[in-house]
Amino acid sequence: MNEDQVKLTRWIRGSAYATTISGLLTVLYAGILPFFLHQFDGFYRNRQDTDAAVREIQLQTRLQNYFYLLAAVFLCLALWTMSVRFCSTLNRGESSKWWPTNRVANRWTAGMILGVVTGLGVFISSREWNHAGQPCWDDYCTYTECIAQWLSVRTRESFDLLWQFMRGYDHANSPMGPLLFAVVKNATGMDVTTAYQTTNLLATLGAALILWRGLIAPGRYGGFLEGMLLLMFGTNLVVVRCCFFPQTDALVLFWMTALLAIALARMKQPKFVYDIGAGLLLISGLFVKLSFLPCLALIPLWRLLDGWLKRTFRSRKDSVIWAACFGRELFLFVFIPVAVFLNYQHLFGLWGMFIVELHAMKMADTFFPFKVMSLVHATAFFLILICLGRKRLGSSDAFLLAAAALYLLSLWFSSASGWDRFYLPLIPPLCTVAARGLVAVQEMGGARLVAIFVILAALLNYFMLEFWLFY
Repeated sequence: MNEDQVKLTRWIRGSAYATTISGLLTVLYAGILPFFLHQFDGFYRNRQDTDAAVREIQLQTRLQNYFYLLAAVFLCLALWTMSVRFCSTLNRGESSKWWPTNRVANRWTAGMILGVVTGLGVFISSREWNHAGQPCWDDYCTYTECIAQWLSVRTRESFDLLWQFMRGYDHANSPMGPLLFAVVKNATGMDVTTAYQTTNLLATLGAALILWRGLIAPGRYGGFLEGMLLLMFGTNLVVVRCCFFPQTDALVLFWMTALLAIALARMKQPKFVYDIGAGLLLISGLFVKLSFLPCLALIPLWRLLDGWLKRTFRSRKDSVIWAACFGRELFLFVFIPVAVFLNYQHLFGLWGMFIVELHAMKMADTFFPFKVMSLVHATAFFLILICLGRKRLGSSDAFLLAAAALYLLSLWFSSASGWDRFYLPLIPPLCTVAARGLVAVQEMGGARLVAIFVILAALLNYFMLEFWLFY
């Protein structure tokens, strides 16, 4: 038996084991479901949640529907096991028979898929917003109205009204979103909510474009694998839910993706323009949302990791050069953004509201198992691919995984709630590294097997949306 046959046998055996385990978990969960329902009965009431009645129903529904999810995972794994066996026996060069090779046809096909995925995202995200009662949470719409009024008339009275609102508003430290919404509103004549939703959609599409051109394309995986990665991004449960929902998470996704692309390009080839871009993104990102704060540690963390990977600390001379570079980066990418943010607090007298916002983070959903569930919802398929391609990981993958770990630890060791939308910034770095796994899948079963994996992942993501399993 040659090496390829041994590898194929391991893949089939591993898939069969995973299928068996998922089947056993499905049966086990059916048995212990009554226990879970009883244990979590009154979960939000006991924590005096303001929306306890609604949240209790949602939690009980999700607990029940996890049984159907496990059953769906079992069926998908069974299909995957058969697909590995089938696709590995085919000629791997036959992908052209089912995927267009003509450049024009290829672009039309990709455009149609992009249109369908975007349309589904807008439809599902809008449906979730309508199901929630068409809210504009955290008074961001009021904030946007005040900014839009000030931008349109530019009078002292409109500024005083805005300032008065900000001094009693706990999210006044995050004006970037409302400023963008106000600009879109004034430029197009849309109402506040529509401008909010449109900006989020543009931010999501912009993040996808940056993910493709700035993070995935430099890996030179080829058009097909790049398209499959973007399809996984576009059909991700959390991306779909947030792309048109009037909350500011899509903006954090855009800023995080842009920062990763510039920081990674800067690590490969230092340029002054990259320094300016990274600094501007860090400064402006602090005004998007409080969850962007951990990104201040991103570039210094990468410098530490780069020094360790290159064994810089073994040489005294190299260590001195590294220390000077590290100090410069601390000044440019930590001290200056923090100084700007603190001056903003002082100028507008918002220290009290900043403290209120920090304390408001802790809610009933801070419960740690909910955080683990949200991580699984957002990243499960990317993590599977990363495991499959672990032997192909390089230095750039290490940087991206470190960025994901930094953000994840900030969520887990803070008072952040276990909501899926908070894990949205994890998707770009993990999606990029997951390309290594898709390469491994393609080597094993060709383009067909890659397409099957991506389609099954997309179906399970849409399944979770249909069965209200997101948080």
